[in-house]
Amino acid sequence: MTTTGPFPEQPEGVLVSSLTKKQRAKVTAMLKAWVDDLDEKAAERLIAKYVSEYDKTYIGWSGGTTLDNNQTYVRLDGPSAWIEFSNQPGASTDGIHQHTIFRDETADYGWE
Repeated sequence: MTTTGPFPEQPEGVLVSSLTKKQRAKVTAMLKAWVDDLDEKAAERLIAKYVSEYDKTYIGWSGGTTLDNNQTYVRLDGPSAWIEFSNQPGASTDGIHQHTIFRDETADYGWE
């Protein structure tokens, strides 16, 4: 996926709102990793917006589910927040490294 292309038309995965409270907290923590570099008030507004959309936000994954598994892939697809996270085997190192992207579908850049 490029950073300037369209989003998939059909979400995949399970609704975040169907997850347990503990699992939803992990989704919120993932979102905070992206928005907490903003000033505190802006970050709080975005997190509140994204959490309020959990009944329309899907999370899907394949492969592993841990940071040390080179098959781990996670996608969050909501009305606003879009995150892809993929572990990759090392090309020039022995370890794995992460590829990830965050976009806001309501405030995206570079698309139309």
